[in-house]
Amino acid sequence: MSTTSDRPRVKLFVGCVMDAWYRPVHEATVQVLNSLGFSVELTDPAMCCGALHRHAGDVTQASSFEGACRANLHEDIVVFNSAGCGAQLSHHITGAIDVMTLVSRCLEHLVNITEVSNETVAIHDACHSRNILRSHNDAHIVLGALYKVAALPDDGLCCGAGGAYSFYQPEMAAKILERKYSAIESLGERFDTLVVDTVGFNGFTRLDTIGHPHSDALHMVQTFLRTDAGHISYTVTIDDPKAYTRPWKNERVFTLMNSEIIEYSCEENNKDLRGGHIKFW
Repeated sequence: MSTTSDRPRVKLFVGCVMDAWYRPVHEATVQVLNSLGFSVELTDPAMCCGALHRHAGDVTQASSFEGACRANLHEDIVVFNSAGCGAQLSHHITGAIDVMTLVSRCLEHLVNITEVSNETVAIHDACHSRNILRSHNDAHIVLGALYKVAALPDDGLCCGAGGAYSFYQPEMAAKILERKYSAIESLGERFDTLVVDTVGFNGFTRLDTIGHPHSDALHMVQTFLRTDAGHISYTVTIDDPKAYTRPWKNERVFTLMNSEIIEYSCEENNKDLRGGHIKFW
């Protein structure tokens, strides 16, 4: 991370949930901003914007967090990469700006230092980004300069998360999410690679049949690329700071079988697991 005094300085709002679940996004954000000439300082991970508390109706706690943000960040240019945090901060911090908005202003330099890809990416416009911040077009501009961009045909449909909404109304949130999946699937074969990004594990399962363990801090990214009619190239990246000293990756190729696919029961719900024959890690 650059500390050069003559570079324009920004603070990246780390947040609580974002830092716990998607820290690699923070790392990538810092790398991009450094490449564009910015000096980046991270906010204290304990600093919460208060969005989830306000969504849940805890106005007292939310106001306390909002006051702390104002007191500590009022003189800074604060960059955020979480639309939920950004929408909350924008009400209290004058210098808060979406990272995509900032990068879009340096687009000419970005194209010069970044390899342009022929891959197609789909963009989900986060509700806060689209309806409150009005910064969603900046993401389209930035990614459009580097990739082929496909817009989802759902006019910004919510993904169902809604802060704490998905916890209090899981059935309704699941229905909304299914509509989002349908919108993605409707784009058909315009995509080369399927990426599955998963967090929220409970740590009670194993990564493979060999027995590699993981914890509840696991962040798993899987990619599936159909190279031809009979093969799928697969990669999985494991990032679990509680179980491993650094992220690691496994790659393999799946071959189409001319036989019946045997049913596989998820180990977490396997009777042998609960019966004590398979031990928790």
